Amino acid sequence: MLYSLPTETKIDIFKFLSYADLCSIKRTNKYLRDFIYEFEGDLALEEFYEISIDYFHRIEEYSHKLIKPKAENFNFSLNEQLEKKWENGLEEPIPLYLSNLNSNKNVVIWLFKDYEGQRLYLDLQLPTIIKSKEDIKIVYYFLNKLFNCSFEYGDFNEFIFNPKLIKLLFGNSKRFFYSKMFSVYGLLW
Repeated sequence: MLYSLPTETKIDIFKFLSYADLCSIKRTNKYLRDFIYEFEGDLALEEFYEISIDYFHRIEEYSHKLIKPKAENFNFSLNEQLEKKWENGLEEPIPLYLSNLNSNKNVVIWLFKDYEGQRLYLDLQLPTIIKSKEDIKIVYYFLNKLFNCSFEYGDFNEFIFNPKLIKLLFGNSKRFFYSKMFSVYGLLW
């Protein structure tokens, strides 16, 4: 029945569903999964309470799940333009984060989520210095995921994402975080 509806009508129907509902539907069949992927920018986003970038040692005391991805876990290829740029390696390594301090060691993206009445802490440890095509795959995959999320609050104390790297990965597309409140402080250049 859903297959015969016009695309605009399907989008309008899916707009009433939560992110969790969309994830369930994606698992039902390939057609619906592909449809949701194609129009995911118009549909519900995964919600987190907060995103922050900080040193890992500052957040070790909290109960958290540390995610340290490896490139072999990704089954996708970079687009042609990125493949060409990276096929011969990097002339200079590129930092993922910019900071007024000269340290990018043990930096994590800290995500908070309320889940079934409990606060869930996820620590995403991405390569801080991009040196290879594998690093690019990891960073591209997770930044793309984060750009498709919404946040109640964003807190960037000593680190921000490197705008040159964002432009290199995503071009001039209008990628940004959806957040109700955002603070950036402590960054002086």
